[in-house]
Amino acid sequence: MTAWQKQMRDAQMDDHPVPKDFSRAEVREISYKKAEEIIVTRQYEWLGTMGTTRHCFGLFFDGELAGVECFGATAGTGVSNLCGPEHTDRVMTLVRGACVHWAHPHSASYLIPRACKLMAAEGKNIFVAYSDTKAGEIGTVYQACNWQYCGMTASGGKGLCVSPSGEEMDARNIEHHVRDCVRNTKGATFFRKPTRKEVQGKMIARGWIFKSRTPKHRYIGIYGENKLREDLIGALQWNILPYPKRPTAGN
Repeated sequence: MTAWQKQMRDAQMDDHPVPKDFSRAEVREISYKKAEEIIVTRQYEWLGTMGTTRHCFGLFFDGELAGVECFGATAGTGVSNLCGPEHTDRVMTLVRGACVHWAHPHSASYLIPRACKLMAAEGKNIFVAYSDTKAGEIGTVYQACNWQYCGMTASGGKGLCVSPSGEEMDARNIEHHVRDCVRNTKGATFFRKPTRKEVQGKMIARGWIFKSRTPKHRYIGIYGENKLREDLIGALQWNILPYPKRPTAGN
């Protein structure tokens, strides 16, 4: 199965010139709004939402935006502690990324490490990325960036819930999303912890969507000074596995 993003780019090919190399390329931080134009408005990204994006970086050719990478908060049990609790502040998730149809074929593998290095300069050194099997992805770009492959996430479970703005949250944490304000017989106000069913009902009424969890390939990229990188790789608590391969025809 061809990855969805490649199908999207191929379908939009036109006469726009494709850069021959990266001699005139530049990677820099961009605004949320500018990244949103590529991810949401122009729908170059599979999910079509911005997720938990907090930091955005763009790849420019002669000043024209050709690709974006978006970094946000971690999600899921144990992700922030993947290199130990002393390094939780260094962990970010690469939540969204896409390149336009006329970008150089290797734009993503050029942009990702450079964006991560800019983040590393600000103390963010550990990056988690997922490749969605539903979109035909196996993580080819992360393999090209020499990231560590750490297997697949679990399927099933309690799934995910998605806000009206596209923010994803582990459904196991929904009890913390809403608290009911209650008055007792003496008029005092206190908070009651609602049941999961009550919280889910309130969230659905507000436009949240609940969906099942599908397995995804999981990759880890670590950036920074050599000694720090060595320490973080040594502290990695997830198993490093061989890269997955795309099935060949007939298999």
